[in-house]
Amino acid sequence: MEQYLLPCKCGGKFKKGAFPRCPRCKLPLSPEVASTYIEADAAGTKAGWRWQRNWHETYCIIVENNFVEDNFKSLA
Repeated sequence: MEQYLLPCKCGGKFKKGAFPRCPRCKLPLSPEVASTYIEADAAGTKAGWRWQRNWHETYCIIVENNFVEDNFKSLA
């Protein structure tokens, strides 16, 4: 699938297994650290829900309002 994706506007590439990166320093985000703010904002946390603490099978993530929509290359 990667061959059909446009690069990120930051110059990076979307790759299977890649961690989301900090928009400031560009280092990979720690899933353990991210769990603190993901769980803090989740309604289910009070009922015992806990985030998986990894990026495997994560469909999407938005970091500081940075997101990409429809980033597929044109096949025409």
